[in-house]
Amino acid sequence: MKKSCLVAVITVLAAVAGALAAVAVYLHRREKELDEYEQLLFSEDLDEDTVMMDALEAGAADFEADGMVMEVRCEPDDFNTVVKALEDKGYTFLSADIAMVPQNYISLTDEGDLKNMQKLIDMLEDNDDVQNVWHNWENE
Repeated sequence: MKKSCLVAVITVLAAVAGALAAVAVYLHRREKELDEYEQLLFSEDLDEDTVMMDALEAGAADFEADGMVMEVRCEPDDFNTVVKALEDKGYTFLSADIAMVPQNYISLTDEGDLKNMQKLIDMLEDNDDVQNVWHNWENE
């Protein structure tokens, strides 16, 4: 993380949380809660079993289908290999990118917490030094 980005994130967290001590704990906890995976999304009307077998043969670690959208997950080091292997078989992607995927989610019920969380996300997304914002907040 670039120093300017870290300063921006700490500034945003301090504005929302109000305590820098909580910032260090939050960043540490968040880092432990998220695992990095690669996601590949398909949109065509494809046979689920065929796509799953092709993805697993290409080196994917996990596969999930939800209607016409199929999600393939692999380790970051395998991303380019899996994408290339599937492209060579004629697949096209709605999206193929790196994402931080939560291992678990949290729900906020307190109105103040909900407001602060939304403010935090908005401030981070509006900051030019921040490229992506991932979280494990289950927004209902």
